[in-house]
Amino acid sequence: MNDEQQRVNLPAEGIDDEKLYLVPEVAKMIDVSKRWLFDQCRAGKVEHVYLARKRKFTGKQVRKLLRDNTVIPEERTERDRQLEHIARKADRPNTGSRASARRR
Repeated sequence: MNDEQQRVNLPAEGIDDEKLYLVPEVAKMIDVSKRWLFDQCRAGKVEHVYLARKRKFTGKQVRKLLRDNTVIPEERTERDRQLEHIARKADRPNTGSRASARRR
């Protein structure tokens, strides 16, 4: 079982590319509500099959749905973190007591 299958409780043998899965089946597989998945389909945000007034997914489309919604953290170097810290510090308003004394 690979990491993707384990993380979303997919069957050990994987998803069958020949089978069409109904929205409730896919929603259960990927642990989202049926309503959310129906809404994503209606809005055209996820690839799916619309056949005989039913929304269905091929195995390939289920994997694509997971892949398209996987967040991969961006690698940040120590220098990037330092530059962000300096930028945040520069953006902060100067409200200390010394600043008030200098303005008088």
